[in-house]
Amino acid sequence: MLHDMLRRILRNMDLSENEIDESIYDAMLLSVDVAHALHPNKKEKMDITNKPVMGKGFCIKQACSQSYATDAQAIAILCQLCDEKGIPYQRFVNRSDSRGGSTLGSIAGTLLPVKTVDIGIPILAMHSACELMGVRDMKALSDCVTAFFGYLGK
Repeated sequence: MLHDMLRRILRNMDLSENEIDESIYDAMLLSVDVAHALHPNKKEKMDITNKPVMGKGFCIKQACSQSYATDAQAIAILCQLCDEKGIPYQRFVNRSDSRGGSTLGSIAGTLLPVKTVDIGIPILAMHSACELMGVRDMKALSDCVTAFFGYLGK
């Protein structure tokens, strides 16, 4: 349904079938959410070599279970873009022995044949009444999204 809807939108922009196929092939999905930050009282929940820390930039999220839709090509594009713009980011892979969350990116990614990357701000107390995040991480995420849409406009 999502794929059909996208094709319909592109068709209404007076694109040929070939141009529609090219547009979908060139498309990239940026799924923006949050990530569990390293909790000072629950350090054992994270891999000590691979942990999202507040104040060090937004996270590019991956999971062996593919609960995140991030793919290698999308990671390469986003990392290069952030490196060029000096935007801080962290790479994060869920522990394989621990169930992590999932995002709409993994759902959309199965319905659309596009490059996809899941990103998020590391936060503490996810899903609680009062979540905590770093202001610098929000700035990094905002800068990333701005750079991403500038990249797509080229």
